[in-house]
Amino acid sequence: LVSEKSSTSDDTDSSDSDETDTKKIVHNMHFNKKLNKKTRIGLHHGIKYVKDESNSTKSSSTIDTATVQVRRDINKRWDIGVHGGYLKDWDNDSREYVAGASIGVSPSKNLWIELGYNVEGFSDKDFDSNKYTSEGVYVDFRYKFNQDSLKNELNYLRRGIAK
Repeated sequence: LVSEKSSTSDDTDSSDSDETDTKKIVHNMHFNKKLNKKTRIGLHHGIKYVKDESNSTKSSSTIDTATVQVRRDINKRWDIGVHGGYLKDWDNDSREYVAGASIGVSPSKNLWIELGYNVEGFSDKDFDSNKYTSEGVYVDFRYKFNQDSLKNELNYLRRGIAK
């Protein structure tokens, strides 16, 4: 499964007497593959170009990130995962890393909860708005919505209200 997302933005910040105009082009691509019955791999690559112009200076930078995650099912409900990656600013030749592990549980059909910890991390809202690459503890909740799951949940609610 491959998914892509591209975006552009043009923001103006007028604080004090110096007006800053920031233009961004961001592209993210995710690739997920099931390696066997119990193991999955996920790859992410993102790149962005940022151009800042203010009354007195102009600057630009190219930043990219790449991460890899491997998850393994322990049983039908539980899984474990490890992940790592980097964030690099090519113009400043600086690099930050992320490395961590997590455990996931599926307490009911279509629901998955992950608790993870990153021993090292970075923050960039254009690549990870949910903070799963930041250093420290994180929690992720995912619920799969489709016409069948939504119909089943509504029927469950109706039965509960009718009692």
